[in-house]
Amino acid sequence: MGHRGRGRVRALFVGELLLGPPTRARIAVGNTRIEIGGGPDFPVDWKAFVEIFGDEIYAESYRGSHVLDVRAHKGCFGAYGLATGAARVVSYEPAAANYDALEGAARPLRPPLAHA
Repeated sequence: MGHRGRGRVRALFVGELLLGPPTRARIAVGNTRIEIGGGPDFPVDWKAFVEIFGDEIYAESYRGSHVLDVRAHKGCFGAYGLATGAARVVSYEPAAANYDALEGAARPLRPPLAHA
């Protein structure tokens, strides 16, 4: 996560302490943005984000690894893997709304299609 992303996360943590959790957030992670919230599932989204990026419960160097993220939710763990050096992340998410958010976060990370 870049300097701007870390600053945004700190601001969200402070805001949560002062005002309670926000209802939506867009956070830069590497070359993409993770979008959480915007509905009744925000507490789950926020908890996952805080565990992965704040508490760093999966703190590892994934340098060169291939990561499989099953039930990827909105893509926080996959983004964390890429930010810590994973060569590739493959994510599966069965819930349509979460898949849409995951797809939006992954779009900027895809290599351009080769034209024949």
